Amino acid sequence: MLHIVRWVLLLGFGIWGAYMVMWSYESASFSVPAEGPVKAVYEARAMLGFPLGIALISIGALFFLGLRSTKH
Repeated sequence: MLHIVRWVLLLGFGIWGAYMVMWSYESASFSVPAEGPVKAVYEARAMLGFPLGIALISIGALFFLGLRSTKH
């Protein structure tokens, strides 16, 4: 059972993190013609999404490695 939980956590956090990285890249490459609140939202998504995505991938890997070393 722990084997399944370990893989679900790794894949869940990994996919969620990869999605956040792609979402922030899309936000960074999206061009808004005018200055204003819409452009600020896209810039904030790009600045916050990439580190959050990397953190989620790292959390998934740490869960996987931590549960792997657990002795029963």
